[in-house]
Amino acid sequence: MKFRPKLILIEAATMLFMAVVLVSGSCIVAIQSFNEQAEETLEVAVSGYNGDVGYLRNVGRNIDITVFEGDTRVESSISGAVGTKAGDAVVEAVWKGKQDYFDTNVQVNGESYFGYYKPTDTGMLFAGMPRSAVSRMLGDIILVEMILGVSILSICILIVAVFAGFISKRIGQAKTMVETLAGGDLGADMSNYRKSRDEIGDISEAVTGLKDNLKEILSDIRLQSDDLAKTSDIFADHFASIIEGIGSVNIAVEEIAQGSTCQAQEVTSMNRQTADMGEGVERSSENAQLLDRTCEKMVRSASHVEEVLEDLLGSNGKTAANIEKVSEQTRLTHVSAEKIQEVVELIQGISQQTNLLSLNAAIEAAHAGEAGKGFAVVAEEIRTLADESSSGADEIRKIVKELMANSDAAVGVMAEVMQATSVQTENLSSTIQAFEELKGGIGEVADASASIKGHMDGLNSSKTVIMHSVEQLAAVSEENAAATQETSATMATVSETVNGCKKETSRLVELSEKLNRQIAKFKLG
Repeated sequence: MKFRPKLILIEAATMLFMAVVLVSGSCIVAIQSFNEQAEETLEVAVSGYNGDVGYLRNVGRNIDITVFEGDTRVESSISGAVGTKAGDAVVEAVWKGKQDYFDTNVQVNGESYFGYYKPTDTGMLFAGMPRSAVSRMLGDIILVEMILGVSILSICILIVAVFAGFISKRIGQAKTMVETLAGGDLGADMSNYRKSRDEIGDISEAVTGLKDNLKEILSDIRLQSDDLAKTSDIFADHFASIIEGIGSVNIAVEEIAQGSTCQAQEVTSMNRQTADMGEGVERSSENAQLLDRTCEKMVRSASHVEEVLEDLLGSNGKTAANIEKVSEQTRLTHVSAEKIQEVVELIQGISQQTNLLSLNAAIEAAHAGEAGKGFAVVAEEIRTLADESSSGADEIRKIVKELMANSDAAVGVMAEVMQATSVQTENLSSTIQAFEELKGGIGEVADASASIKGHMDGLNSSKTVIMHSVEQLAAVSEENAAATQETSATMATVSETVNGCKKETSRLVELSEKLNRQIAKFKLG
């Protein structure tokens, strides 16, 4: 970081202004003090009057004595002053008011004096110093004051420049660390920055700790996001297998429907030919054999469909377990986001503490007076850095808020998937129960077919029994057809449910990718 003298120039200008004010105030105080000293000196001169108006001139003092009778000068060490009168203000205050009177601009014979008047029984006494001599003395005093002020100002500027350069360098290091963290580079090495036992050193250590915590948290989130993506891929594979299994079940259901239709046709043919049993015994026997084969085929198809449905139920159980795993991963992601939020609150706490420290520094600088003006400016710079840190923390808070919103959305999606899976499980259970009923019906058909075959020789004598059996067979065929339609409708529902799960899994993958994009804003080294 290049050294910029802007801070020093501001402090130097402030010090210069304060020095001018200080020197001016010192000069004013010196003038007032000199006037008071002159008043005291002239009062002593009047009090020490011994009848000789030139007694002070005789000892080398530049003080003149004048004696008044009333308001008229009757004796004076000032040449040509005898016979002149005092001013109206002096007469009113001293001669008439009987009060001492001092003025820094008394005119005597056209010359200005510092004058002191004292009332007497017959008039007044006056002691005065020429203003020109007093001005020379004041000039010398002011010159000394100015030289002293310039010397002190130079020393202060030098001290401020040294301290400002040191503090500016330290603040620049802290600023670089904060900018690196705000830029998302969590892999930068900050160990080479100088540590110290002051507020700036505490800020540097806090920023380093924040960087390490954020790096650890974001690494955990990245790993969990990767696990979430892998689990979503597994879900996609499972759903593809389920869809394939549903296709097989649909084919089996179609075969069952075809078998039920064929069975109904055969039963109708048997019913028409029962009236002429004598002529159609042989044909009835063939139809009975055909019916027996059809029943066997229906039993095999029903067994196959039942196995497929049991496999589908098992896959659905695995899907539910995987969904629970994804839900747990999502919850862990939410917990990690809450940890980030705690770290952000720590940043804001540090920023607030820094603001308090800068305020305390400003108060201490104000108490220190002129010597603390430079430190007040430095305290303001520290407060600005704290505000920038707070702004960076607010930006991180927004990112964490978006991350938590995404996590909450993922939890909602998983709840919907769990609900759909539960509905799918219930539908599969209903379908299995329907197939069990179907197998029972097929068993009844098989029994009826065996009975027809066993009693074919006694067909003429058992016509009534056969007709009754045919009616039962027709009823069973109707039940089979109804069960087939119900199974077909159930499989359509299962297919829609699986497609919905697949879509929700796709949304889960999109959320995982979005989470990875958010994490990619940070460089973890």
